[in-house]
Amino acid sequence: MTDERRAALRAEAKTLRGSAYVRRYFVALWTDVPDASDDAFLETLPEHFRHMSRLESDGTMFGSGPFRPPDGVAESLESMTIVRAASHDAAQAIFDAMPMARNGLRTYELFAWDMSVGSLTVRVALKSGALELE
Repeated sequence: MTDERRAALRAEAKTLRGSAYVRRYFVALWTDVPDASDDAFLETLPEHFRHMSRLESDGTMFGSGPFRPPDGVAESLESMTIVRAASHDAAQAIFDAMPMARNGLRTYELFAWDMSVGSLTVRVALKSGALELE
């Protein structure tokens, strides 16, 4: 490919992307530690869910949950967590403080993610206060 063609494709892609709002998030891809004790895992679950609820309440948590294969059965609970943080170091501190990581039950790989395409729709029922996210 010629330099001119590369330049033309980059310019076209930049135009098509437009002035899209880009928001940086940090993503942890979690893997269960193979030798972790089932008892230790179960002992940590309540603390884990309380911690995740706090992150959600304070606006740090964007989303989190396990991956499931098409048949719905999984040997381990590999999962993904997305947080809002000011920097890579700040995100790492958030993930390191999570009970499953702190107690050596899960490890994670950390990525910065620039969300530049997509949408979220939130429906709020005023009378009941029910929220629906699409």
